Amino acid sequence: MAGKPGKGKPPAWKGGDDYLFVARNKTLVVVSGKTGATRTLDRKTASEVLDLLKKRQKAGQQISKLLKKQGYEIGPNQIVHIVEDED
Repeated sequence: MAGKPGKGKPPAWKGGDDYLFVARNKTLVVVSGKTGATRTLDRKTASEVLDLLKKRQKAGQQISKLLKKQGYEIGPNQIVHIVEDED
C-alpha cells in the first residue's frame, strides 16, 4: 500500500552509481546517472544535503554551465552537483 516505508523504491539505487542532485522549489531531486531513476528527498534531508553542496558550490556552478550548454536552464538558486559513491 502507498505510504508504507520501503514501498515504491526503484531497484536501480545501488552502490557504484553516480548521482545528480537538482534543487528546485525547496525540494531536492536525486537522479541516478546509470538508470535515470529519480527520488525526491524530504525537506529536512534536502536542507542538510543542500548545506553540504553549498560548500562545494564552485563545482556546482561549473556543472550548471555545462548543463546550460545542453539546453537545461538551472537558475541562480539551484545547486547541481554530482556525487560519486565510494567503493
